[in-house]
Amino acid sequence: KDREGFMVKAIKKGRSEVCLKSLTGEQLEELRGAKMNEAQGWVQRQVVRAIPKNLNISASECMKLRWVVTWKAVDGDSRGKKLMARLVVLGFQDPELGTREYAAPTMHGRSRGVLCQVIVNNGWTVRKADATKAFLQNRKFEPGKEKYIVAVPELAEVLGIPPGEGAQLLSAAYGLGEASAEWHET
Repeated sequence: KDREGFMVKAIKKGRSEVCLKSLTGEQLEELRGAKMNEAQGWVQRQVVRAIPKNLNISASECMKLRWVVTWKAVDGDSRGKKLMARLVVLGFQDPELGTREYAAPTMHGRSRGVLCQVIVNNGWTVRKADATKAFLQNRKFEPGKEKYIVAVPELAEVLGIPPGEGAQLLSAAYGLGEASAEWHET
C-alpha cells in the first residue's frame, strides 16, 4: 500500500538491485562467479536442460530470463557484503499465464499477530529457517507440461548450448506464477 515506505525499507536492507555500471573490475569478476554458481545450481538441481533434438519448439513458446543482482550481508567478509545473482524467469511471458490459479498459503497480518501473542503467552522460543535456493527444489513438471526458456549466456555455457538458444524448464523456478505454490506442495 505504501510504495515509498516499501522502497525505503528495501534500500535500507540493501536489497535494491545493484547498478552494474558502478562495479569495479574485481566486483565484476565476483559477479561472474555468482552468475556461474547460480547457473550451475539450476543444472545440478535439474531445473533446466538443453531441449532434446526431437522437440520442435518455436520462439513464442520460450520465456526470457533476467539476472537480479543484489548485495547480500555476510558475516566474516572483510567488506561485510557480497554480490548475489539470481536468475529469474520473466513469468509474465508464460504462454499459459492466467489459465490456472496459483496460490500458496500465506499468513495474514491478523493471524501473525495472534501467533505472536500465543508465542509470548506460552514463553516459547521462535526460530527461523531458510532453504537455500528454495524454488530450485520444486517438484518436476508433469510430463508434457514443461516450459521453455531462452538461455542467458552463463546458463548456455553450463548447458553446453549456444547463447540465446532455447532450453527446457523442468520445474517451476523464480519468476513463474506457480513457483511459490509448487514450493509449498513440494
